[in-house]
Order: sequence, then structure tokens, then C-alpha cells
Amino acid sequence: MNKSFKDFLNIFTEFYTIFIIMELGKKIASNLTRLRELKGLSQENIADELGMTLSGYGKIERHEVGLTIDKLEKIANILQVQLTDILGFDEKFIFNNNGTQQAQSAYSYFYSHLQEKDFYEQQILSLKEENAYLKKIIDNFIMPKQ
Repeated sequence: MNKSFKDFLNIFTEFYTIFIIMELGKKIASNLTRLRELKGLSQENIADELGMTLSGYGKIERHEVGLTIDKLEKIANILQVQLTDILGFDEKFIFNNNGTQQAQSAYSYFYSHLQEKDFYEQQILSLKEENAYLKKIIDNFIMPKQ
């Protein structure tokens, strides 16, 4: 094999390896965000548990800093998941495998949070309607119809 072609292959392999590692890091950061949100935790909750600043933990989820295996294990413990759950997390699993106990549990957790959201949105709508009604009463009191 020609030396320049061999050099090219070596450089290509190095760049490709770096690319794969960076993509894996992005996927891990994205999965951490999704799992944290599904667990109902804030970045501040995780940062406090890790003894980090909120800004420092935010950089992990934005993939702005490197993440050691030790730190990843600590985050997995806080989220009460396995490392493999972080590495292989896929939301499609929840919806495409709803027959398994693990998927049922994840779906139930996710669905209960959706129900809470609907409940709060309904409450907000009800309060807005009540505010509009009370405004009418106040307006009629201040400026009675003649």
C-alpha cells in the first residue's frame, strides 16, 4: 500500500473515531436530559446531588464538557437507572414495547405526567374564566349600567 494512502487511512480512522465519540457524547447528554425530565427532576436537583453548580451540570446536558464514567455512574444512581439505560435510552422503546413490564412502568410514569399537565392546563383555563367573570363584576361595580 502506498505510504500517502496509508497515512490518509490513519488520519481518516482517527477523525472517524473522534466523530463517533462526539456523537455518543451528544446522545448521552440528550438521554440524560430526557431521563431526568421523565423522572421529574430539575437540573438543580441533579447538580445538588453531585455537589456541582447548576451551570456546571447544565454544561453536561448540553455536551459542553467531557463526562467521566465515574460522574456518569453517579448520575445514573441519582436517576435510579443503569448505565445501559442512559447509553441505550430511546423514547420509541416506551411506545413500541408496551407489552414488557419495564416499558409499562416507563409508560405509566410518562402518562401520569401527561395527565398532570392536562389537569393543570384545565385548572389554568378555569381560573382564567373565573378572572374574566370577576373583572366583569368589578367593572359593573365601578361603572354601573345606567
